[in-house]
Amino acid sequence: MIGADTNSGGQLTTPLGAMNRAEILGHVVDNLSGNRWIKKWPPFGYALFLLGFTILAVFIIMNYPQSVVLVFYLGLALLVSALSTWVFDSFFLWVPIYTPITILGTVWFIFVGYQASKIERTNFRLQQEQKNLFELEQLKNNFVSLISHDLKTPIAKIQAIVDRLKRDAENARIQLDLANLDNYSEELNRYIQSILNLLRVESRDFKVNKETADLNEIIEQALLQVDPLAQNKNIEIIKNLEPLFSLEFDIILIKEVLINLIENAINYSPPGQKITIISQEIDQGVKVSVEDHGEGIAPEEIPKIWGKFVRGSDQNMKSKGSGLGLYLAKYFIELHGGRVSLTSQRGPDHPKHGTIVSFTLPFELHT
Repeated sequence: MIGADTNSGGQLTTPLGAMNRAEILGHVVDNLSGNRWIKKWPPFGYALFLLGFTILAVFIIMNYPQSVVLVFYLGLALLVSALSTWVFDSFFLWVPIYTPITILGTVWFIFVGYQASKIERTNFRLQQEQKNLFELEQLKNNFVSLISHDLKTPIAKIQAIVDRLKRDAENARIQLDLANLDNYSEELNRYIQSILNLLRVESRDFKVNKETADLNEIIEQALLQVDPLAQNKNIEIIKNLEPLFSLEFDIILIKEVLINLIENAINYSPPGQKITIISQEIDQGVKVSVEDHGEGIAPEEIPKIWGKFVRGSDQNMKSKGSGLGLYLAKYFIELHGGRVSLTSQRGPDHPKHGTIVSFTLPFELHT
């Protein structure tokens, strides 16, 4: 059948490589005798396979990060290639691998572009929301600052008139009323100052202005400012100030911290009590403590007192305050790289009630 000359006719190109006439005929005879003809997958079955493969590719890219998707796609391409080769060798069924790999590439590029546009839209929306929030914040800050500034002017005028009337008034009842009016205006002024300080803290361009100063001198200045409040409650302030090296700090902020802590000690102390102010050098810095002998703070409320607008649950009716003093004190001290702490004793197990609030400042200010 094949003939004696196996090399006659030269080499012919076939799907299995270059063969001569005899090799081609041998393959044909083998296929006829073993019924090993190459078959194609039915079109409907192949279409279902491609549909399922496409759904799988879309599911993967929609539910996993791109790096994971890339690994999955490479694995799927290798799996399809291996299965196609095995099916062809074992069952003589030809399953093309070009189409599934093309599907993977097409899904990748389409959905990567879709996700990129989706991320871009999300970023644009976030930028717009951030811009709107910033404008709203600026509007709020400007409004509150304007109102606070406009309130300070009439308060200053009221205090000036009250001071003049106190000098001229002879009636004891009128002098008492004027003194109360002066105290109320000063209290309102402190609330406004607290709001302005809060706005300064929350502004984006807030900075610490360092100056070299003696911390004890700032303590003395703060004590002079709160002295009228202490005299009204007949509270004695005891100073225990050690000589200190000059430090670099923001004088205005630290003075505000001291005033807040001392005012709190006065407000929460019964009349006739004592308050102690201590300054001392410690390792790598200085420490200032303000100790009072008031009712103290409940243990469960101590972790909350450093928050904004937070006051003791049992102090809302006993004393007045904005709830910003400790929040601002903690913020200002931490801006200087320091720390604040508070210890308090309260209850029948602690007959000696009171609270000690301390803060430390490092010798070197890190900004």
